[in-house]
Amino acid sequence: MFYCKECYSQFSKWHGFCSKCNTWGSIVSIDNNVGFFNNKLHKSRYKSLQVQTIKLQNIEDIDNRLKFSTGIRQIDNTLGGSLMSGQVILLSGYPGVGKSTLVLTICEALDKLNKKILYLCGEESPIQIKSRVNRLNLNLNNFEFIVERDVFTLQNLLLSNRAYDCIVVDSIQTIYHSENTSSIGSVSQIITCTNILVDIAKRYNILTILIGHITKSGDIAGPMILEHLVDTVLLLDGDRNGDIRFLKVLKNRFGPSDEVGVFRISSDGIKENMEYSFIDNNTNSNSIFSFTSEGNLQILVEIEALVTKSYYANPKRTSFGFDLNRLFIILAIIEKILKINTIDKDVFLNVLNGIKINDISLDLAVFIAIYSALKNLKIPEKTVAFGEISLTGKIRKTRYHNKKILESTRMGFENIIEHDKYESIHDVVNFIESHNTN
Repeated sequence: MFYCKECYSQFSKWHGFCSKCNTWGSIVSIDNNVGFFNNKLHKSRYKSLQVQTIKLQNIEDIDNRLKFSTGIRQIDNTLGGSLMSGQVILLSGYPGVGKSTLVLTICEALDKLNKKILYLCGEESPIQIKSRVNRLNLNLNNFEFIVERDVFTLQNLLLSNRAYDCIVVDSIQTIYHSENTSSIGSVSQIITCTNILVDIAKRYNILTILIGHITKSGDIAGPMILEHLVDTVLLLDGDRNGDIRFLKVLKNRFGPSDEVGVFRISSDGIKENMEYSFIDNNTNSNSIFSFTSEGNLQILVEIEALVTKSYYANPKRTSFGFDLNRLFIILAIIEKILKINTIDKDVFLNVLNGIKINDISLDLAVFIAIYSALKNLKIPEKTVAFGEISLTGKIRKTRYHNKKILESTRMGFENIIEHDKYESIHDVVNFIESHNTN
């Protein structure tokens, strides 16, 4: 049998090219690499191993001493209330989004709990990291570096010195195993290194944070098995040109997987954002408010539209922060249901503060913004709208509908446009026009 060193695909005979991962010269014989698969253990050693089983009743409950709170509310809530010794966390995000800054902030919180931290420098030098620590004014006393990317060296260090409570690997794509002949960052290298780190974390109850890269398509770089191996998968998301960051949970074995933490990033570091609203205090009558769901959080956003006469053969449709395809559908509904011609109009839509949203509950707010801009009508003050618009112009409920109503009432909105009060866009049009005739 033969296998590919890059993607682990198996073949009955040797090929010069792997058809699974499109890699040349990566297929080798399993017989010649059995030591790598068996982790250099002889068959005689396997025969001598004594396997023991454990009854469920004999397993002790989780010791509260293994749990610890960072004191950062957004992080604790996102991770199910606390961090846990032995937990393996994969934190991913676009370059420059603030992954290392967030990890250093967590390290400062752990340092206050007298946790000893080991930081593996795979991308930056200790001088660069110290410069960031000084710039962010972080106080780290139990913080040590290791300038080594060979995971075998890291493994030997941790086995000989078990005083560390937390390991940070920056990043998982830059470390390698010296006995694996694949290139750094390849599938087999990532799987091998992650398996070793997970084994160390579980055996010795060491909190492990792995920083991961993101591909152009927005997926975590590396094999899907990487996400299966770890306990928690976090995504730090947000517009790099803005200051808002969302810490999203994609997987969590120790808590819910629909939590979201909200932060603001600046030159002073990354801070919690306890107000879940991103609106301009100097609002005007040409914008409309709506709620979008990030996990189980209801976040207030502001939407504005501009409609002008088009001087091109193909009118422009530009959207910032909202799905362009949904905008096309809403314009088609306006033209079909309301009999309003938009073929000679340029339409520009913007979600303020650079927030990117992919939520169908914003359909109704987008419709109101465009319609008011088309007809030069003012949107009534203290108005919020949320709901999906069907292709027939009907308004439908979306997820967390009741929560959004409660949040709207709590924030003092007087006009709440939603499914329970308005059945179709015709009812919404009548509401807007009636307020403009008074």
